[in-house]
Amino acid sequence: MKLKEIKKNAHKNVKTHYATYLVLCLAAVLMGSEFSSTLSLLKQDNAKSVSGLLMHSSFVKSMTSLLPEGVFGTTNGVFAHVVNGITSGSFVKTLFLGLSTIIHSKDIASICFVVIGLCISVFYRVYIVNVLPVINRRLFLEGRAYAKLPLDRLVYLMRIRKQMHVAFVKFVKSIILTIMNFTVVGGVYFYYVYFLVDYILAENPTISLKDALSLSRNMMKGHKFECFKWQFSMAGWYILDVCTFGISAIFYSNMYRMSVMCEFYTLRRKEFQSAILNDTYLFEKPSSALMRNTYSDVIAALNAKNPMENAYTGIKKFLCDNFGIIFHLSSKEKQYEKYTYNKMEAETMITEVYLLCYPVRLSPIEEAYKKSNLRVLHPNRNYTVTSILVCFFFMCFVGWIWEVSLSMISYGRFVNRGVLHGPWIPIYGFGCVLILLLLKRFRMRPKVEFSMAVLLCGCIEYFTGFFLELTHNGQKWWDYTGYFLNLDGRICAEGLLVFGVGGMAFVYVIAPLVDNWVKEHLNKRLSTACLVLLLLFGTDVVYSHFEPNVGEGVTG
Repeated sequence: MKLKEIKKNAHKNVKTHYATYLVLCLAAVLMGSEFSSTLSLLKQDNAKSVSGLLMHSSFVKSMTSLLPEGVFGTTNGVFAHVVNGITSGSFVKTLFLGLSTIIHSKDIASICFVVIGLCISVFYRVYIVNVLPVINRRLFLEGRAYAKLPLDRLVYLMRIRKQMHVAFVKFVKSIILTIMNFTVVGGVYFYYVYFLVDYILAENPTISLKDALSLSRNMMKGHKFECFKWQFSMAGWYILDVCTFGISAIFYSNMYRMSVMCEFYTLRRKEFQSAILNDTYLFEKPSSALMRNTYSDVIAALNAKNPMENAYTGIKKFLCDNFGIIFHLSSKEKQYEKYTYNKMEAETMITEVYLLCYPVRLSPIEEAYKKSNLRVLHPNRNYTVTSILVCFFFMCFVGWIWEVSLSMISYGRFVNRGVLHGPWIPIYGFGCVLILLLLKRFRMRPKVEFSMAVLLCGCIEYFTGFFLELTHNGQKWWDYTGYFLNLDGRICAEGLLVFGVGGMAFVYVIAPLVDNWVKEHLNKRLSTACLVLLLLFGTDVVYSHFEPNVGEGVTG
């Protein structure tokens, strides 16, 4: 194959996975694992960067001056402490003072700080920076044959428990090259001798140190100058990198050069034919027959018929499809839960089944997936009315416990928080139930679920606060004035983040567990208890409308 055609294939690889490769190469530059010349070129443009930063700062100041006063408050809350700590540099100082107080010696504390810093630096360099080039080459090699690169491939070394081994091999290689660099000529020679070590580790991370070094040495025998010619043929890109102060390197040439050298390794591997390099399907796609046999259970789960299809009509179908609400638990519902769980598991491997990404089951090295044994927690289920009511009251009570606990920490005494008089704060219950029902369609997309939960909770909290102030002569039951990124004191970034995380915990852990408990104990007593709680709650709501819960520590 001619070099021109090889470069064309490399360009196609980069084009297919451009966004992923951009992030990988940028991470390598910023972490200092490779492409060090790119960072040097960027530093040459430092003066321009400083002037640009000054312009950026003045722009930010002019824009923030247009925002309502107090939005970026940094006097209260956890976010405020983080922002203030970072801007003042007090975190390190506090740690140092705390350590010196425990040890009773500033000199020993200084030595401890240096030793800890050195250990962290060595760990970072050996275990992360040295290993990243191997991970990058693995993904570039997978990208040659497959159209998709799942993000979880970044941790494949951890799955096979070989990250420490790879770090050790790379550490020994770096020591050899460092020693050889003192001889200048020897440094260049051994650079090409062990050029393929990273690629060999990318294909087979279980290979021993001795085999990795000897295999690279043998594969490069008679091909060192060829490798140099391949690199020299891309000299034009290096010149462009210099002319653009490294910008072209970041946005194209770094990933292009790596893709070209992956083609070089592929050719050398094909010619050398080593038994150690046995990951066949890293370079070519398996046959359809082999895939059907290997992924037969996944294919069956994907093609399984939904047992709830056409089970409901009218309003029942509308509530079930859009909100996941059902009126009673039937045998078909139980079959549906099993069906959704199996389908959820299968869909995580759908890209493998259709050969859009590397088929992990065909890897010669078994990857250890941490599959959850808590099958009962699968979120894509329907909830009975009883389950929803139990979830509502449970979260109302949890919210009340949370608020009371915070008040006890702040004031040192018991304070009955909330507008109502009973041991419940309905905004927590309503918020969680609305997240569960209104965002039903996003349950299998956690990132979207989290974003929508934050938005929904923000709307609920803001308009609840607005309504309470409107109906109670401006009386406030919470005030976030002074908190980081607050809006009219009714919501703030810290609170919304807590609600978002809490909402995710509710949807994916708490609600399924509560639903399982309800299914086990569903009887007339539980239904009666829910009705009694509803009656008490309704009475409290009516009474509190005329005589709301107020006082020190309750209202602002």
